[in-house]
Amino acid sequence: MEWENVHSLKLGLGVLNSNVNDAVSFRGVRVGEDGAKGISKNINKNLTCVGLDLGNCDLGEDGTKVIFQMFKNPNLPLQVLKLDSNHIHSNSLTVLENISKENVNFFLKELDLSDNQIDEEGAASLGKILENSQRTQGLAALKRLLLCRNENIGDAGAASIAAALSGQNNNKGLEFLDLTQCGFGRNGCIAIGNAIKENTTLQALILRKNSMDLISCVSMSEALKVNNTLEMLDVSSNGFGHYGAYSFSEALKENKTLRSLDISDNKVNEDVCNELGAALAVNKGLKYLNMANNYIQDGGAREIISGILASGTITSINLSGNNISENGAKHISAVLETGEAPVPLKKLVLANNNIKDKGAKDIARALKDNDSLNYLDLSTNDLRDESAKHIADALLTNRSLQTLILAGNAIETNGLVALTKMLEENSSILDLRLNAKHKDIVSNKMNELYEKKQQLAKEMVLSGIKSMESKSVRWNRSKLMVVGKEGAGKTALVRSILGQSFNPTRQATAGVNTSSSVYLRKTSSKNVYKWEEREDSQNDLDEIILRAGRKELEKMQRKKISEASNSSVQEISTSVNKNEKEETKGKILKPPKKRSSKKQKDSVEEEIFPNVVRTLTTQQKKKKKLRKSNIRSSRPRLLDEEDLDRRYKDDIVSKIFVEKRAVTEDTLTFMVWDYGGQRAFYSLHHLFLTKMGIYLLVFDLGDLLSENERDVAEAIAYLSRWMNTILLHGSQAPVMLVGTKLDLLQAGKYDEDNPDILKIDKMLCEEVDAISGNKLNLVQNGDLKFFPIDNTTKRGVSAVQTAIELVAIDGSDVNQNVPLRWIRCFDMMIHDHHKYYLRMNEVKVMADQCGITSDDEIQQMLRLLHQLGVIVYLTATAALRDVVTVDPQWLIDNILKVIPRGNDPEWAETLDGLKKADMYKDWKELLKTAIVNRNLLEYFWDADGNDADFMIDLLQRAMIMCKWDFGKVHFTGGGGIQRRFTLEQLGLGKETEELTPEEIETRLKEYRAEENQLYFVPSVLGEREIVDEESFESMEFSKCVFDFSNKFLPDGVFERLLSLCVAYSGTLHARDCNAINVPLLGKHRAKVWFGEQLAFYLFEYKDTHEIHLLVQDDENSNPARCLDILMSMLDKLNHDVMANGLEWNILFESKAAENRGELIAKADCENRNEFSKWFSTNSSNTVEGQGHADTDYHVFLELL
Repeated sequence: MEWENVHSLKLGLGVLNSNVNDAVSFRGVRVGEDGAKGISKNINKNLTCVGLDLGNCDLGEDGTKVIFQMFKNPNLPLQVLKLDSNHIHSNSLTVLENISKENVNFFLKELDLSDNQIDEEGAASLGKILENSQRTQGLAALKRLLLCRNENIGDAGAASIAAALSGQNNNKGLEFLDLTQCGFGRNGCIAIGNAIKENTTLQALILRKNSMDLISCVSMSEALKVNNTLEMLDVSSNGFGHYGAYSFSEALKENKTLRSLDISDNKVNEDVCNELGAALAVNKGLKYLNMANNYIQDGGAREIISGILASGTITSINLSGNNISENGAKHISAVLETGEAPVPLKKLVLANNNIKDKGAKDIARALKDNDSLNYLDLSTNDLRDESAKHIADALLTNRSLQTLILAGNAIETNGLVALTKMLEENSSILDLRLNAKHKDIVSNKMNELYEKKQQLAKEMVLSGIKSMESKSVRWNRSKLMVVGKEGAGKTALVRSILGQSFNPTRQATAGVNTSSSVYLRKTSSKNVYKWEEREDSQNDLDEIILRAGRKELEKMQRKKISEASNSSVQEISTSVNKNEKEETKGKILKPPKKRSSKKQKDSVEEEIFPNVVRTLTTQQKKKKKLRKSNIRSSRPRLLDEEDLDRRYKDDIVSKIFVEKRAVTEDTLTFMVWDYGGQRAFYSLHHLFLTKMGIYLLVFDLGDLLSENERDVAEAIAYLSRWMNTILLHGSQAPVMLVGTKLDLLQAGKYDEDNPDILKIDKMLCEEVDAISGNKLNLVQNGDLKFFPIDNTTKRGVSAVQTAIELVAIDGSDVNQNVPLRWIRCFDMMIHDHHKYYLRMNEVKVMADQCGITSDDEIQQMLRLLHQLGVIVYLTATAALRDVVTVDPQWLIDNILKVIPRGNDPEWAETLDGLKKADMYKDWKELLKTAIVNRNLLEYFWDADGNDADFMIDLLQRAMIMCKWDFGKVHFTGGGGIQRRFTLEQLGLGKETEELTPEEIETRLKEYRAEENQLYFVPSVLGEREIVDEESFESMEFSKCVFDFSNKFLPDGVFERLLSLCVAYSGTLHARDCNAINVPLLGKHRAKVWFGEQLAFYLFEYKDTHEIHLLVQDDENSNPARCLDILMSMLDKLNHDVMANGLEWNILFESKAAENRGELIAKADCENRNEFSKWFSTNSSNTVEGQGHADTDYHVFLELL
């Protein structure tokens, strides 16, 4: 919100006082000290304002101090503060320094102090503020600091800032630092360079217009060689010359993270360009290079372009003002040419050179077939009409260029005519800049043509969509699941696949990360694909809409309809309709009258509705055909002109005519699921593993090469567990074994004859055969079972990429045809309602709007979306099928809030919030007892409890959590969990003599009400003893073994079994609290009561894949009842969570003298007297829950 003058100040203060969630700006208003007091007063009342812009407000020192005093408020939500151009000196910064030291809740994210009078003392205070902002749990608050044009900071001030960025006080959060024109000399620049060596968070550093010399350039170069986080560096206008540039070329040869480098206006000549070109050739990370206003000339341009061609990664280059002639332009044109490995250059700036007509002709020739460049600046290059004609001719075929700047040249009438004529046929140019005298002519022509293009684009899209409405389309989607041990390099592998740099400081993935959506695009070279991360703003329906529009446009262009572009929009539309009607008999503009053959129709329906179509009789098919025909006739249009206006506003022209990449049919899209490797998350994974998609099982090569046999055995066991887990959930899914840290091999060589590779391959062959025989759908790497890679150097990554491409292209999920109405419905679910989850009735309303009226079709659609990883839709019971989670990451993050996450910085912030909300003791209680109260869950999941209700219900049904009906618990000295509270422990001991019996009863009721809001989270359980070992050894037990060793016992099964046991025991306790004791629980063992005399022990043995059930021998015990209930529970969790993939045998331990301790199969025990207690059950003990695994969770517990 902007306030234009001082009279608006009162209005602004009123807005601050009204609790609006906004960033408020008073920029340019003469606020002064008095106004600052009003702002401070009102912003302390406002609990939602996160941004305040007070730039150029004449605050002075006194007004600034008033503003800084606001940060004494520990609840201040302000995160962004702009104070540029306010005559600020150093005294006021001392105030902020003291506050940042005293207030542990000082969480300012961005501070702009540009254009003030800050000196070295102020810089010292800023250094302390940076240090103070990161002391809370190692979490830094300040992310962006701008100090532009504070020329009095000088070298001493630079040293203070550098100290805060390095050493013991290393700031852990600052990401952006602008030190433009801060009066740094050699020493100041060296200090900043040395800090960069140690800093691990800074991503952007601007040092332009200081005084860097050769020595300070060398210091910065040495820092860049070891720094692995800095992505943008601007050292322009320092005048360090070609020797300084040489230092940066040496750094580029080793640095792997820098994306943008600006060395413009530094007196760099062509002598050093040979080294710069060589550095660019080996550096594969740099995207943007600015060398404007130097002296590189033609020879330097040749060397720079040579390096860019070898690199193949530069997307933007600025070579303006370098005295480049027509000879240099010829070299530069090479970067625009398409070939086997075209450079993806998007922006080329050659302003203020001397390329003349001949140079422009070379660039125009290369521009004809270029399909990547979208910005070209050739201003002030002594170009004439001949150049304009060559460029106009090139742009008759070029369809990528959007901005063309030719101002400052001698282009006259003939050139202008050629360019305006080009505009009539070119579809992509959106911005053409010529000399001022031609501005009105060009502007009017472009506006006229733009309106025509806009209407034509809409018609093309609507025509294309109409022809597709009743058809299915290839969605080209798949899911990439990256699994493996913690620290193996799973996230680094994802970054490597995307061509991103290795980041050794990146935190381990917590739970599951679904934030990456990846494009696999076919480039202009045949059958060559390029990987890149998909932007959040892009969605699937847009891809298909624009693809349809593009197809229609290509048809129109092939029929030469573009020749009518000077006609009115109506004439163009009429021409399209006429030609299409004559040649295609209405197939484009009208729905097809003639349907495909019955055989084709049935095959398509069987693909979409496999479980429905196969069971239909001939008569049912006829009825279904009639019903579907009626539905189709009344289906709403998927899109109309109003929808297009809403979706694209004025952007549809560029979307259809320019952005070909957004609509290519060769684009594949992967939803990447990166599964955390920490053991605390294993139980969670089963909810999200699917049968569709590609699995990448990542392991550390060093684990299998260890000299410690135990380490090798553990690594093999870990791989075995994951391979079995994949078989459990996706037996047909392709699996790739990826071994990281290739540098650990002998001599670091990557070839199949390397002895280490052969050794590992042999181990993997044996393990794969032992686990699955031929069941695992393993993707081989030539003759090898695995893909060895190095994430730091990217060796071997291309082989992984190629394998994924080949597997995906042949995969059923990518090649599956999907009704367009499904994709439209998915788009509505994701984008139109802005909810994290939807109820089924909401989904049905959206489906109906898209023409989906069958419940069966809705179920098929949601199941496919779940398999592709774009939603979470659990289908085990009716209650689970009523919820569709449209933001999987939101669900995962919420589940993780009740699971400890170690040293994760984001979790540190959560812990700090717990302390502020006085909830930390509840969190500690959860860690201690695995029991959480409702208040803490509401704090985590929603203050008003709405999402808390949803999450509690979902996690109970997923058996990650259950109701705890045993009240508050505490640990006793003997171990285990017990509930034996005294009045003192209830908080009543000191008061009971003064309270009436009624008052004590009221207190107890309040306490019991709080107890009724407790939940048990088994994944939080730690190792603990549940019984006294001596007394346990003296007891006699009957033992039953659930043996899962034919396959394996997955992680999370025992936890979920405990969850069901506790939930059921709790329901019994609620009926008779005296008959049922509190369960005693440990991570792999438990003692639970299912009745007054019905206690039993459970033990998990992961190494042998067994769960043991022990029931004490006495006349009142009932082992059969325990066994029947536990069998029902295993059936339930197998059905709901484990995809019915669990297999187990039941064995009983014999106590007969001749075979004491032997385990005998259940089938061999039924008629033997010594085992009769496991089978003898009367009608009162019959377990009604058996055979009802698909029933509702709460109903199931009641049936038991």
